[in-house]
Amino acid sequence: MAGKSLYPWHKEDETGPAVWYAGQMEPQIGSFSSYVYFLFCPVLLYRDRYPRKQRNFRKAFGHLVEFLMTNLIGYTLFKDFLLPQSMLLDDLVTSLLRCLFLGCVQLHLAHTCVVHGWMNMSAELTGFADHNFYQDWWNSQCLGEYLGKWNPVIQEWLKTYFYAYLKNWVPRAVALLAILVLSAAEHDFLIGTGMGFYIPMYLVEYGLIGFLLSFKPPLGKQTDRLIMCVGLSLGTGIQMAIYLTELVARSQCGEASSSWFEGMWAFECYRRVNN
Repeated sequence: MAGKSLYPWHKEDETGPAVWYAGQMEPQIGSFSSYVYFLFCPVLLYRDRYPRKQRNFRKAFGHLVEFLMTNLIGYTLFKDFLLPQSMLLDDLVTSLLRCLFLGCVQLHLAHTCVVHGWMNMSAELTGFADHNFYQDWWNSQCLGEYLGKWNPVIQEWLKTYFYAYLKNWVPRAVALLAILVLSAAEHDFLIGTGMGFYIPMYLVEYGLIGFLLSFKPPLGKQTDRLIMCVGLSLGTGIQMAIYLTELVARSQCGEASSSWFEGMWAFECYRRVNN
């Protein structure tokens, strides 16, 4: 995504990496040091200059501790509390209920780990002064507001390089769906790469269900916030339960496969174990 920001798409933007001036046929390229800094600072939109401050290694170390501790807590919860012990029905139900109960906890852990801990640590190490990496996403009343507040860095990148152009060619609803599908597919790819198998959970939860819910009429601030809170907690819990069940199924039902898109093993493994 950082490389995408180096393309001169905005001819009217005089702060980008390749600035187009009247009468010129070639873009004006920024300095090499600006590109190097852009690759390491926690931002995806290139600018020749960013707000800078003095590096604070003490704060960077504190955010590193936050990053490592949330990783450790999350790993411990997954391994010792949420992971099914077997593919028996009782163990699967217990794991599902625990995942649903702790969905909100895991959501906050993931956000604290990546968006708060890692990005603030990067900002302190590089002297990047703009720490607007997230807002009060827990008060969101709709999916669009939640996604914008969860990680404004990625949302601004998607808005600048995709949504701003799509909305000129297709209806707004189609452009919104395309952005949701792109973001969901990226998350599914990253998780699938780490887990070793692909399940389109984000595509279903955000690209399909989230897109349909975005057209829900407002029911009042408190009601909409409650619906978002419950939906995010349950969605995260269901997502964790499916991933963990598939992980156990592949570890207990034998045959290793090199195919990334071979489908879920959980159903076949459950049938073998419980028959």
